[in-house]
Amino acid sequence: MNNIVARITEEGLLIEKDYGIRKNFAYHSGANLITYPAFEDLNKPKAMFALADELGHHYQRQHYSKNLLDSLSGLARMNHLFHLFFFPYLLWEEIDAWKRAWKICRESKVSLKGFIQEASRGLSSYVKSFICQIFNIVLTMYILAVLIVNDIDFINKSIISVIPIIFFMMLIPLIMTFFIRINTHRRI
Repeated sequence: MNNIVARITEEGLLIEKDYGIRKNFAYHSGANLITYPAFEDLNKPKAMFALADELGHHYQRQHYSKNLLDSLSGLARMNHLFHLFFFPYLLWEEIDAWKRAWKICRESKVSLKGFIQEASRGLSSYVKSFICQIFNIVLTMYILAVLIVNDIDFINKSIISVIPIIFFMMLIPLIMTFFIRINTHRRI
């Protein structure tokens, strides 16, 4: 058992394998549980850093109001455009957890070689996701505006025939975002 796993169990948290498709590390505050990808070697530095980050989220809940953090985190992570307003909170939460992870690794005598790269990769995945979502919204609005301005007479004459075209045009940025996310979806 490595030092980070030992520290997690000393804190009274459960640690379990996750056989799901997301393949990420996660802290579940309501269950006092940290999950990790089922086939991840926990003795590798990358896994230890990710576990320390999740333990950092646990320490956040001890330092700040657990209910407030859980509520804000839920709003920031939901699949709705409204969650984009909570991105600054989400970024703060992740930066704070990685700062705590640095201290946890140092105190647990885990080598910090490669830590900055892993923390940067984890943080950049959130920023990339946010940028893709904003890009998707702006591109969709632009395409719809161009369609409406250029084809206003056509739309007035035959709105029924235009709906599939508008729907298809709205799917283009969504499809682009999906392909961009395939490479950037790993969130640690």
